[in-house]
Amino acid sequence: MPRLVAASLAAAALAGVSAAGGRFGNKLQFELLPYDPTAPNASIVTADGGKARFTILTDRLVRMQYINGSMPDPSVLDAATLAFVNRNLPQVDFTATPKGNGVVISTPSVLITYTGGPFTAASLSVTRQGPPDGRSWRIRTTLSWTSTTGLRHRRQLYPRPEISDWYLFAYGHDYRGALAAFGKVSGAMAMPPRAALGTWFTRWFDYSNIDVRDLIDAYRSRDVPLDILVLDMNWHKKND
Repeated sequence: MPRLVAASLAAAALAGVSAAGGRFGNKLQFELLPYDPTAPNASIVTADGGKARFTILTDRLVRMQYINGSMPDPSVLDAATLAFVNRNLPQVDFTATPKGNGVVISTPSVLITYTGGPFTAASLSVTRQGPPDGRSWRIRTTLSWTSTTGLRHRRQLYPRPEISDWYLFAYGHDYRGALAAFGKVSGAMAMPPRAALGTWFTRWFDYSNIDVRDLIDAYRSRDVPLDILVLDMNWHKKND
């Protein structure tokens, strides 16, 4: 199946992890720009007695939440996360038609069909409307190889099995559009510091403090610029 979801379902793995800090005035405490993680009420559709929540962020980007347990405070559902800090986007034209415990949501680009209950391949599907393909997406499984990264590290990221919190990027091969949408909700990318564009030196080697000083002096004596020196992983004591 062509990639209906073009960008970063892996990012949804971080969606349930609250960001550090909080609000400071009218913006998030540790953000430079006045991001607002709370979407307009008009962009939110609920179903299944309020347990299911769909936030239409763009015509091709939808946040999908399901609460399988006690209902948390709305501020928890709308809080900024490590991945997403801005959901206050211009409202999108869409229709929402209740159907039993579920709902059918139609935007100019996608048709979301939800029949109620926890999100499964049987209860939730998304179909691309119009060109290029009109194909559907259903829930399957997580990305492979996540067991080798921090995504499953129980001491750093704590799962919340009672809440499903996903972001569906239905951009197909429109990678620029997918990245632009990702930037709207995750925040603008910072410019790299000037030093990052200069000369770097790093080597996995058992340097002593004297070796490091000699290395810097060697660059200086030859009038070669050295903007960043990375000490790698052998700087600390070992086998103590």
